[in-house]
Amino acid sequence: MARKTAKLGPLITSRVFFVFCCLAIAALSFWSTLMLLRQSGPDPVTALPPGTPQTNLADVPPLRDSGFSWLGIAGLNVQVVAGMPVVSDYPILRLVTLGEGGHTLAARMSGLVKNERYRIMAWIKPQAGANFGIAARDQADKENGPNNGRANFDLASRKVLVAHGNVQSGIELVGDWLTVWIDLLTTDGQYVVNFYLCSGNTESFTGDGKLGVILGGIAAE
Repeated sequence: MARKTAKLGPLITSRVFFVFCCLAIAALSFWSTLMLLRQSGPDPVTALPPGTPQTNLADVPPLRDSGFSWLGIAGLNVQVVAGMPVVSDYPILRLVTLGEGGHTLAARMSGLVKNERYRIMAWIKPQAGANFGIAARDQADKENGPNNGRANFDLASRKVLVAHGNVQSGIELVGDWLTVWIDLLTTDGQYVVNFYLCSGNTESFTGDGKLGVILGGIAAE
């Protein structure tokens, strides 16, 4: 009987060690999978603190191209984001929706060639499921230029949701950035452009301090 007990001792020890090894391997596999998912998934978006104010137009970082200037802002908090800008000397901006109504940043583009068609472009990265829109018109000093239009873009599925007016529009992924654009004729070498943040295909909604985009640059080419 003593001999059988002596033989069972090492057997039990080896089984315990085997079970322990299996549990350790399973735990390591679970941890590795979790880390991989965290690395491959989208970065979490942190909402702005309650009471964060909308940004005044004077506080929006200026465009360094003399032909571009900001015209207006509504329903947005604007922050400079560190990184290499897509367009030389343009700061990368985080645009976050706040409050009710429309959420837009407007610019004036001038010094262009008259009676030419330009591609008005923006490089963006969505945050918290935001969509994006571009509206533009020529003859900036008038209420409504003869050439005008708008397009809204579904950033997740990379498609044009809707387009109005005499514009052509498109969206594509270029490197790490989504490029969205509209093509529009200008009779006077100018545009007034509104860049909209959208919830689905809606431009007027209640911003939650989270839904927004990273704007890497704008251009008219």
